[in-house]
Amino acid sequence: MHVHAQYILTNNIIKCIIHFILTLLQRKKGSQSLPDLRKADGPPKGMKRSDSTVKLHALPEFLADNEFLLDGHRPELNSVSECVKSAFFMHTETWNIWTHAFGCMAVLLIAIHYLVMESEHWHQSLAFAVFFAGAFICMGCSTIYHTLICHSEPYARFWAKSVLCIIIPVIKFYVLEWTTVGSWC
Repeated sequence: MHVHAQYILTNNIIKCIIHFILTLLQRKKGSQSLPDLRKADGPPKGMKRSDSTVKLHALPEFLADNEFLLDGHRPELNSVSECVKSAFFMHTETWNIWTHAFGCMAVLLIAIHYLVMESEHWHQSLAFAVFFAGAFICMGCSTIYHTLICHSEPYARFWAKSVLCIIIPVIKFYVLEWTTVGSWC
């Protein structure tokens, strides 16, 4: 990677982390309080909010991110428990949630197997432990993001920033790590 590109990437990571921290500090001070999360309108009769889906035109603007998916969206749920329950029903985010969750568990199992059974040297174990930890954290945060995106706009924004602030540095360190691992060969 060229020095200029590394500088730009590092600069963008720092800006992202600073913006994220400032957002958290503003929220703690109370200047950006969360809205009242109780919804007046309920789901269709006989359905809980977590297992109902809506059409694209009925979504709030922050959830209407793909104009080609016309139906099967989760409504704004305003409850973490309802968001988690909704992961067990079919909707437009179902595969995102479950592929990232299974990927997270697969990375964990592969890491345990490799670090216990396969690694021979401590520096090799350390390099792969960093790789596996980064992959586990990325997949785990992405699972949480896709699960909680339908909670409310502040939650969606918070988790989107969180995922980006984690994924960008992990990708940068992967490049550095594989450069190091490649130099052993």
